[in-house]
Amino acid sequence: MASSYDRAKAQRALADFRLKRRSATPEAVAAVCTALGYEIDKKRGKGSHWAAVRKGAPPVTIPTGNKVLGLKTATGMLTALEEVFERDGSNEQRQG
Repeated sequence: MASSYDRAKAQRALADFRLKRRSATPEAVAAVCTALGYEIDKKRGKGSHWAAVRKGAPPVTIPTGNKVLGLKTATGMLTALEEVFERDGSNEQRQG
């Protein structure tokens, strides 16, 4: 089930994150998640992480222990978010 969000804005956010993932912060990941229709729950992780949740999409755990995320962590999150974006697009094409 696709969530309602601005796909053009989300695509720009993903592209920007891809370019800057070596210096990605938890706030940058949260911004991309928000652009994809996720809600950020900062209380769920007791300070060690945030949870990005959205109906019909896998949850995203955003670690907050470091100011800058590791490249492997940021790339993994980017890949997961791009898959959600693509799946939303294919669902919209089937429905329309």
